[in-house]
Amino acid sequence: MQPNYPHDSDGDALRRVAAHGSYMSQPMLIEFPVVVATESAAKEFSAIAEGQGFKVHLWKHYDDPNWDVICAVDMVATYPEVVRIQQQLTEMASPFCGIL
Repeated sequence: MQPNYPHDSDGDALRRVAAHGSYMSQPMLIEFPVVVATESAAKEFSAIAEGQGFKVHLWKHYDDPNWDVICAVDMVATYPEVVRIQQQLTEMASPFCGIL
């Protein structure tokens, strides 16, 4: 039985994960990319995210000036928890002009 998720981008993403055979009741590694403008901001934000328990790595595409701070966490992927973590990261990234 597929979980009943809201009809928005987060619900759509969770439906795709479930449709690909993931066990939605089991913990899995979920990555939340946060985009920041500079390497120094990416490094500062990374330290804060790591301090909050996220597994973090930086990534920069060669033709994009921005930096991606990939914040990963092992979790059961429920809709409320995904939304809560996105809000948490949005608040943490605000001083760095970071966006999810």
